[in-house]
Amino acid sequence: MAKSKRVLNFHIDDSEHLIEIMEGLSNLNVDLEADSTPSSVKVTIYGSREKIKNTSKKIRSLVEEAKSS
Repeated sequence: MAKSKRVLNFHIDDSEHLIEIMEGLSNLNVDLEADSTPSSVKVTIYGSREKIKNTSKKIRSLVEEAKSS
């Protein structure tokens, strides 16, 4: 099975938002990298297309939850 990658970029509001996102990412059981700047988070996901698709949905949901709290 070929390994693919996908890069997701998200704007963050403050350091609390960043911490919530990073904690959520650490709970996912996938191969990923997360890089942050003061105003954004860049998440690179590695794996099969199906795994990447499912993980992308989970990460988007996580980011939305962090923004609403």
